[in-house]
Order: sequence, then C-alpha cells, then structure tokens
Amino acid sequence: HCASRGRMLRHFRQGIAALRALTASGAPPSIVRFFDADDSQLAFSMTLVEGSDLTDIARRGWTIERKLQVFSGVCEAVRFAHQKGILHGDLRPANILYDEAAGCPVVTDFELADVSALEATTLSTSYGSYAAPEQRQGRRERLLESDIYSLGRLLQFLLTERDPEESAALGVGDEPIARIIATCTRP
Repeated sequence: HCASRGRMLRHFRQGIAALRALTASGAPPSIVRFFDADDSQLAFSMTLVEGSDLTDIARRGWTIERKLQVFSGVCEAVRFAHQKGILHGDLRPANILYDEAAGCPVVTDFELADVSALEATTLSTSYGSYAAPEQRQGRRERLLESDIYSLGRLLQFLLTERDPEESAALGVGDEPIARIIATCTRP
C-alpha cells in the first residue's frame, strides 16, 4: 500500500515537472498552463478550462472537419511535448478538455509523463483501449510510439464516437483516415 502511494506521488510530481517545463518552454494553447505548486508539491494550480473533456463527443454534433481540427490541436500539443522530451503516456478523451471559449482542445493530466516504469495493473480499464501494447504488457521502456498509438485510438474515437476496442474493426468509413489509424495503432 505504501509503495503504491509512493509511486502515485512520484507520478504526480513528475506531472508537475512536465507541466512546469512545457509552460516555461512556451507551450501552445493546446497544453494546459501550469501556474504554481506548493512547496511539498502535493498540490498545483493550472489554467481553468471552461468546458468538458472529449468523452461526451456524441452530444457535440461536430462535423468530420471539426473533429479533424480538434485532433490536429491535440497532435500539435503532443508534438510540442515530444520536442521537449516529454511523453504524455495517458492520452485518452478524459485527459483532453475542449475549451469552449477558445474553441480548441487542451491536453491535460501529464501525471504519467516521463515515468520510467508503467505496470499493467496501474492502467485503468477505461484507458485500456488507448494504451499501447507495450504499456498494457507492463514493459518498462518509454516510447514516443506509445503516444502515437494512443493518438491513433483517439482519432478513431473522435470519428466513431465510441471507445475503440482492440479487436473491433476501425469502422471509420474513410479509407485514408482508416490507414492513418491502422498505421498509428500497429503493434
């Protein structure tokens, strides 16, 4: 129990460090802004994003073009983080807010960023559809490709408005986009 609390605290503090570094590097609006953390790093403040996460996409009634614009904003955030040497490690609809006022996605929850060891038991069931095979298998290596895999699953979710299941057909209907998803999610 204590070990799991220690691991959780380490992840939380790594998330603070990742957000601090991204904000200091001039992160795009598609990455939540870090403001400050208390001395113990048990709490931090960040931008308030007026809106909700992407799990409620079906109610939005977005066109495919709008969905692709949102996905492009998420890709911009991930590319920026990768250029700064930061992996997200937990890309899924619940960790992407949609800022209604700005009309853009905002990537949050970098708490798994730069974690050197992911254990399969720490992955929630809701995340399982978005986790790369190496993450689900509990491998220790951290790969850019893991975030790319999650992006492919996120694109599938945006277009189908359903959580992707590993064994399910893509169900996208657009051949070029289906190829992009298949390329991103190749094991």
